[in-house]
Parts: sequence; structure tokens; C-alpha cells
Amino acid sequence: MTESTGPVQIEDALTQVIVVQGISGTGKTVLLSHLFYQICARYGIYGNLNGKDDNRSSKARQRSYIIVNQAEQANVYNQMALKLGLQKKRGQCVVGAVQFINRFSKHTNQNGRSTGRAADPMNSVDAQADVVLIDEAHLLLTQGSQSYSGSNQLYDILRRAKVAIVVFDPEQILRGSQFVDAQESRFLGLTGSEHDQTFSQPMLIREKSRDGQHVREDTFQVSHIRLDQQMRIQADPATCAWLDRVTAKDGVIGPLHPDPWEHPYEIKVFDSPKDLRKFIRRKDQEQRSEGSLGLCRLLATYDWPYSSRNHPDPRDPSRHWQVVLRQEDSGRWVWVEEGQEGDGEFAMPWNYELYEAQGNSAANHRIAWAELPFTIDEVGSIFTIQGFDLNYAGVIIGPSVTYRNGKIEFDPKLSCNTLATNQRPELEMNPVDNLRHEFNVLLKRGVHGLGLFAVDPDLRDRLAWAVGGFARVQD
Repeated sequence: MTESTGPVQIEDALTQVIVVQGISGTGKTVLLSHLFYQICARYGIYGNLNGKDDNRSSKARQRSYIIVNQAEQANVYNQMALKLGLQKKRGQCVVGAVQFINRFSKHTNQNGRSTGRAADPMNSVDAQADVVLIDEAHLLLTQGSQSYSGSNQLYDILRRAKVAIVVFDPEQILRGSQFVDAQESRFLGLTGSEHDQTFSQPMLIREKSRDGQHVREDTFQVSHIRLDQQMRIQADPATCAWLDRVTAKDGVIGPLHPDPWEHPYEIKVFDSPKDLRKFIRRKDQEQRSEGSLGLCRLLATYDWPYSSRNHPDPRDPSRHWQVVLRQEDSGRWVWVEEGQEGDGEFAMPWNYELYEAQGNSAANHRIAWAELPFTIDEVGSIFTIQGFDLNYAGVIIGPSVTYRNGKIEFDPKLSCNTLATNQRPELEMNPVDNLRHEFNVLLKRGVHGLGLFAVDPDLRDRLAWAVGGFARVQD
């Protein structure tokens, strides 16, 4: 866009799509939030960018939206938009995928009856927003759900936009319901002749209706951009490369050479989850003493049970879903489903459990999980932390991640994340990839450092070997 604040010409023909790819920490969210602010600040909130008049309501004529399908990330964007005056209340310009699709859809079925939502998102387009920015587009659904009656949220959003900027990282697909097929892979520039191309070209999309009875064709003008520079992790290139190798498909754990920077990135491996907890709490205190929010938290792979609908023990309301580890007489730490903090036992609430203990207030749910002071006493999961930066991340690597045959391996049978391990028969997907992506996201949350504890003793020993031995934390 130019510096002019006058009307911007947007072609009425093909929807313009810009796909921005980049691995964790390459600045995708920073880019998108800055772009969104510039669009709103320069051109205002309402009206058409091309200056045309129409009969749409003020809500439908809002110029730009930012779509994010992750609750924690939505909290961050809503806070930003409110502080900058881009919206007067939550959810005006920061919306979820289903909310956006419904807002720009006809709400009637084939019999003309009102449905209250898009009964057939593929064929119920009512209007187009001028500019739509989609963060974490890898979290969009590629199949229907209870709240979404379509079959591909990305396509349904693009049909309702004149210009769309799509931020996508294939290494952060976490569920079978987000798996992309060969056509969408080519569209996003992941495979095929579009891979590594940056020029704009028209691309045809053919999509079957959810019932399989109809086919719709749409053509979009698509460009691809790739972000390569690591922006989150404040480490030398060798340390960043080491993390990339550990989280890659090969899962190689080679030696980690010391970071030569003046303030080196810290990677510590512990032989006790209690020592890891001490490390993270100490770092959080240090960060707070320097005037920051702390933002040092414990995380874990999704290898412990959790349900937002059911209580772990209806007879004991004080009980929480927990990450629990027990130390055997041999000194080995093992996974257990239930337990209580004490000598030889590690137990902490996890995955939003402390919201209820704090009164489950709406105010808490509007603040990012890592920014709430009481979550220092909780273990976070992929669902609490994806898309968010921490100063220091302490990751408990559960039993689904092991070290065998000279590499990291994943066992879906030991994961409690059924959203990641459920198969989709119509697609050639491997649940192992979802677990590896989860591992990748967790290990790349820390800006200044990373602490690790692995339940699998072989993995724990190999990680300690790579960093020069186990770390110790003094009381």
C-alpha cells in the first residue's frame, strides 16, 4: 500500500491471497499485527477501501478483520486492538473463523428458513470484507464440526474476502481435523510447482460439498512469501539450528556448542521435574525483579489426562487434573495418572485447572494464560501456549516421546491428545507428525532460555549429554 489515505483500488475480480510461511519464531504474528494496525490507522475501520458505496450494514462494511482460531492468541489480539482503539469491545475486528464465516453468510436453508448461521458455508456467501488477515491458519479446520457445517474453513473465508493475508506453518498442524490435502498443500505453496515461488499466479480450487453431492470451483490470485530469520529465540545460529534438528523428522540430538553471545541462550537439562520447577520459578522471579511480567512457565507434552467437561473425582471438588510423576526406589521418575505432591512425587495442576480455583472469572479468561500470575503454579499444554512467547519455557517431555535407535521417536498410544492421534481415513495422515509438531511448538516458546526434563531415561540422558551434563539448582 502507498502512503495515501485516499481510496485504495481493490479489483472486483479474483480474491488476492498472500500466503506467508515461516517456522515458529520467525515473526509471523509481529508482521501480521503491525500490518493490521497500519491498515486500520491509515484507512479507518468502516467503509470500503475502494470508496464504493453499497447498502451493507456498518458491521458488514467493516474494512478489515483479523481471524485467529486459538483462544490465547485471540486474547492477545483483542487486548492489542482495544488498547489501540481499533475496536470498542472484544470481537469486533478480532474474530474466530466460524464467527467471520457466519457474519458474511446468508442465514437461510434451502427452504428459506432462518438458521442463525451459515447452513451451507460453501454456497451462502453474502458479502466480502475488504481485507482479512488470518493468523495461525494451520489451526483452521479442514473438515466439518459441531459448530461448522462446511468442509474447509480457509476456502470459506477466502470466498468472503477481497484481499487475504494467510499466515501458515505446516510444522504447527496439531490435529487430524487440520490436516491439509494435496490440493491445499499446492495452494499454500507447501508442495508442487508453487513451492519456493513468490510471484502471483491464479490458482483453481475444486471443493466438494460436505455431503459429497456438489462441486464448487473458485479461482484465487495467490502469492507466496517465506520468512526464514529466527526472531523469537535470542540465540546464536548454531543453537537455533540445534533446536531445529531436535524437533525435525530425523530427531537427531547432536552436541550443543556453547552460545558465544554476551547474553547466551540457556538450555538446561534436569534429572528431576522438581529441579526444573525450581529453575522456572527462579527465572520468573528474576524477570519480575527486572520489571517484566515474568513470563516463565512450565509446559508439558499432552501425555496426562484432562477434561474441561468432567472432574477427575466428583467426590472431591478440590482435586485437579494434574501432571504427576513418581520417583521409584531406583531413582527413576515414571508417569502416573494420579498422585499428590510430596517426597518422591511431583504433582501440579495443568491445562487451565487453576482458572476454576481462582473463581473462573471472565476477566481471567480475557488475559493470556502465561500473563496470569497464578499460572506459575500450573503446567501449561500446547493449548495454553501456542502462538505465545515466554521468557523461559520449562518443558516436561512425557512418555510419548522417547529416544530409540539414535533418534527421537513418538508413540501415539502414550499420548492423551486424541485430537492429535485420531485418524482421518480419507487422508494419508500420520498422527506421529502431529505429536512432533506439538513437541516443536513447546520447545520453541522461550525467548531467553529453555529447561527440559524427559520421562524417558534414554532421552533424558541423551539431552544431558548434548548440553554437557545435568543442571543443578540450589535451594
